Amino acid sequence: MNTKSDNEKYYTTAQAAKILSVSITTVQRMVENGLFKAYVTEGGHRRIWASSLSLYSEKIGAAATHETVDALQVCVLHSSQHIQEELVKISHLPHVTVITDPLDLMSLGKQVACFFVDLRIPWLVQSPLNLQNQASANATITAYNAAGLAKSSPWRKNPKLTLLEQDISENFVRGYMLSTAHRISAQTHTQ
Repeated sequence: MNTKSDNEKYYTTAQAAKILSVSITTVQRMVENGLFKAYVTEGGHRRIWASSLSLYSEKIGAAATHETVDALQVCVLHSSQHIQEELVKISHLPHVTVITDPLDLMSLGKQVACFFVDLRIPWLVQSPLNLQNQASANATITAYNAAGLAKSSPWRKNPKLTLLEQDISENFVRGYMLSTAHRISAQTHTQ
């Protein structure tokens, strides 16, 4: 493994698996076997350098990696301490990226249409506006697990945010994606 380069864009093993249409375990083995340049975060997660993934994709004749990941539409920021089966289902949806490590936010492009944010994440509770400014000024934010959120929280004060009392579900994310697709389709037909 190599150390992180501040100038290099990188992908998570889940993003690389989607790009290559293989399992995350396969990508992890590929990193261990030296097929990709990568580094390991303090939390033990592998990050694959974009240039390494692009070079590998070219060698095997696969589509360019940047187009695949840049099509990202939905990002789910979920507490790493509360992973459940429903989150695994969500992570397999097309155009959905699930993030449980704050460092992964650095690899997001500006194509995020919506963030779903778990309010059990300690580092996000105080910064809803900062999240939106850093990742995508036009993205909508839906915060879930808001039942225990203090009335004085900045999350409650932002009119652009949607708060859900319950946990996120695959059906909710699918519903959001379908309604967005219908809205875009309707706008295209009226123009």
